[in-house]
Amino acid sequence: MKEKARVRSVVLCGAPRWLDAVERALAPLGIEVVARRLQLAQALAALDRHEPEVLIAATDAADGFAWVRRTRERLPALKVIALVPSPEDAASALDAGASAAILTPEGQRDLVALTVREAWEVSDPRFLG
Repeated sequence: MKEKARVRSVVLCGAPRWLDAVERALAPLGIEVVARRLQLAQALAALDRHEPEVLIAATDAADGFAWVRRTRERLPALKVIALVPSPEDAASALDAGASAAILTPEGQRDLVALTVREAWEVSDPRFLG
């Protein structure tokens, strides 16, 4: 059986329970969470230090979308999966340069973790076949 390539990720979220759920969903895919951050400034430092392939960011504010835009400008190869609370925020995240936006309704944390896992599996050719 072909071994899956290791992928490094940074997870940005203000809720520790979400951090845990996303990390658990990524582990079976061979996606290593190299940093878990609660604030934008901490996440930026982690991106510089670890140079991950993917950033999973829970964001819903204009400053968060501006941060995604600036980060994608600095790191154009970085895939960004935005976890957002509304369709309007999904559109804003995609406009800011996110590779994907996943709606995260309150109370659906396990479903969101599974969705992140599924989205990553189908979006990265290293995980196909």
